[in-house]
Amino acid sequence: MYTRLLQVSGRVDKAVVEVLSYLIEMSHVICFSFYESISKSYIIKTIKRHLVTAHPEDTVNQVFEARELFYYRSYTNVQILHYTIPVQTLVAVWEFKANGSSHCTPKPVSVYLQYGSYPVINPQNETFPPQFHIHRQNLHHVTLQTDSEPVHLNISGPLAGDWFAVAFVAEKSNRIVQKGLYLQCKAWLTSSLRLQTTEEVLSLSPNQPLSQQVSTLQYYRFYTPRDIWSATVTISSCAVLPIASDVHCPLVLVVKPLALPSVEQELNLQEQSVVNCYQTVSGEVCSTVVTPIDENWNYILVTVQNATVEFSIHVEFTVCQDDSNKFVLTSEEGFDIETKETTETPQLSSSLSLQRVVKPVTPIPVFSLRNTSCWRNVPLVRHTMAEIFAFRYEPLSLVNSSFTSSSLHISTEETTLFKFNIYPIQDIGGTLEIKIVLPSTINITRNNITLAACVEYARRPRLSANGNCGSEIHNNVNTSSEDHRVLTMLIPYPEPGPWYLALTPRCYFQENDGNENEVVDVRCHSNKAYITMNIRSSSCIQDGCGDHGKCHRYFSGGFIFSTCVCSLGWRGWGCTDDAHAIPDFQLLLGVLLLTLSNIFFIPAIVLSVYRHYYTEALIYFVTMFFSTFYHACDAEMYSFCIMRLSVLQFCDFYSAILAFWVTLIVMANLPVTLQSLTHMAGAVGITLGVEYDRTGLWVFLVPSGVGLIILTISWVTRCRYQRACYPRKRTWLLCLLPGVIIAVVGLVIFAFLQTDENYKYVHSGWHAAMALSVLFLLPERQEPKDSHEEGLHMSWKQHGSFKFLQDSETDML
Repeated sequence: MYTRLLQVSGRVDKAVVEVLSYLIEMSHVICFSFYESISKSYIIKTIKRHLVTAHPEDTVNQVFEARELFYYRSYTNVQILHYTIPVQTLVAVWEFKANGSSHCTPKPVSVYLQYGSYPVINPQNETFPPQFHIHRQNLHHVTLQTDSEPVHLNISGPLAGDWFAVAFVAEKSNRIVQKGLYLQCKAWLTSSLRLQTTEEVLSLSPNQPLSQQVSTLQYYRFYTPRDIWSATVTISSCAVLPIASDVHCPLVLVVKPLALPSVEQELNLQEQSVVNCYQTVSGEVCSTVVTPIDENWNYILVTVQNATVEFSIHVEFTVCQDDSNKFVLTSEEGFDIETKETTETPQLSSSLSLQRVVKPVTPIPVFSLRNTSCWRNVPLVRHTMAEIFAFRYEPLSLVNSSFTSSSLHISTEETTLFKFNIYPIQDIGGTLEIKIVLPSTINITRNNITLAACVEYARRPRLSANGNCGSEIHNNVNTSSEDHRVLTMLIPYPEPGPWYLALTPRCYFQENDGNENEVVDVRCHSNKAYITMNIRSSSCIQDGCGDHGKCHRYFSGGFIFSTCVCSLGWRGWGCTDDAHAIPDFQLLLGVLLLTLSNIFFIPAIVLSVYRHYYTEALIYFVTMFFSTFYHACDAEMYSFCIMRLSVLQFCDFYSAILAFWVTLIVMANLPVTLQSLTHMAGAVGITLGVEYDRTGLWVFLVPSGVGLIILTISWVTRCRYQRACYPRKRTWLLCLLPGVIIAVVGLVIFAFLQTDENYKYVHSGWHAAMALSVLFLLPERQEPKDSHEEGLHMSWKQHGSFKFLQDSETDML
């Protein structure tokens, strides 16, 4: 019995079995009482450790190389990772390891893992739009540091298919760092996935009992075709071997669709149906009724502890053939299925028969819902649009088999069911929108109508006896007021596969008794209700992000998704969180500061013209002009653009650096010819640098450094020939020193003190400092005493082969 306990869901190495069996037999007497007290969870975990160690060939590894991570500001900063889980996976173990730049302290990293689609996350606790439904059943979160320490995430019985993870650096920084001034702190994430699969899964045919003898656990599976209303899993003839006085059945039955049930104690009851058969005695059956997944595999786990049990297990299907009848699906030959693992869809045998077991459902005047009633199923047709993530579903007319509008009649006496599909990859990056409208034309003189909308992923929604929805995605629409007549539900990044929408009607009468309103359920005056329904998908939120953001589409890890990029301090999934919104007066103040601060260049321009530095005056004017209109165009709200922002940005950066260059050259007091050469060389070189990397540090340092070298050489040369200090001490104290101090202060606040919050103040100060420093640094114009003597005399020598043409001779040309 102990050896069989170790042989669960796979084969264990023979040597390991012999050694463990020998040790168990030798310590049987000593350890028996302790063995009886071991919990089932501990035994299963021990078994799984032996399985992983003994069968490396059963482990499927997926390794992902390092991906660079980014600081999180919005969903645009995430790195998407994609994993694939095969069918019949027992355990999936993810290992995440983050490392960062050696000169940086460890940074926190967040990883969110989601089945089927991209995770919907909210790391900054921002508010979602009111119509959003963000519930996820298979969302997992791990945190780690960029210190190369691995972090593991274990998931038992994961769903087969695509899994997506988003990762980012979870540290927020609002500092504006000058590119090239600091060593960047980068982070990378490596991950691996180890899978433990099993082939020890037996296939069950409908209504075909299978006799079993289990001492630990055993997995089963059954395939459900279309239109299955429910599945009943029954265990009968349960007996403990050898026959004991205890007549109770010590089995635990767990049923889960799409994936192997978990053997852990922390069971997710929304995904698994768990039944303890200990309450049943010999001669009784232990059963559970589940809502299976259509056209897919559903799995069963039978466990027993400290015993060997004989039992019989079988599955029965309840099928909806039409709106009012219910049938049991039976088979004489069953499915044509082999017991080995397969991903192919089995076909129903030709000997399947339908037997009616439920009488037609009769409408009930006052609202009541029976779980045994089959709902009316309205077929939908998909329309795919040209835009990314854009499609819609509309009802298909059953009369003329033609497309109809989104308006239709539904019954007020039963639940109406709609089924639609989300395609993998191509549909998951948008937002699913379900909109239901009760038109104002509905007659409410005798009764009001409310519709309970219940949305469920993968299987039919579960309704209680009184009609309450068991799904996390539900809401109501009614005729009590105009605002309540419209219902909109938004589901971001929906999981791929079938989705179900159930509309349950209820008629009521609202009596005004003093200050209180009493609601009484009544019989519906009409057996039909006219509604308008739209099921559609689009990027972001209806292809937009409100008044405070723009919808963008991004690629990450080879996958495309849509997300909102918010402005003006608004945040959130739909740019609806105004907790950090910037008031209008601050926005206007920021634009005025960044533009009007360029007025400080006017004194520099006037002084340049007064001293006959016309080239420099032109450069200062161009700098003032483009800086003003660049910041006016770059504003988030009060913006004004005279040309493209990219052109204005280039001209702003170029003219600012060129202004530094011409100021240094004019301070060097070079000869006219050499000054002209340096001006042109600087203009060409700065153009190249700004076009190559306009935000880099070197594009500013190189021209400034070369200009300072030219300035130093010129001043040293003059000091040598004049045998005196150049410039004079008076000039150093009253002009150069104040100008240098102002320029250095401007550079310091520009490079080290700018943040997102103080940008408008600090950058405006930078404008003022640079303009005012020119007033002190611009030298006086020194005209030569005799320009005819010291100037460069240029003359043209007449060559014998050329002659001047008279006006009368030009016609010959």
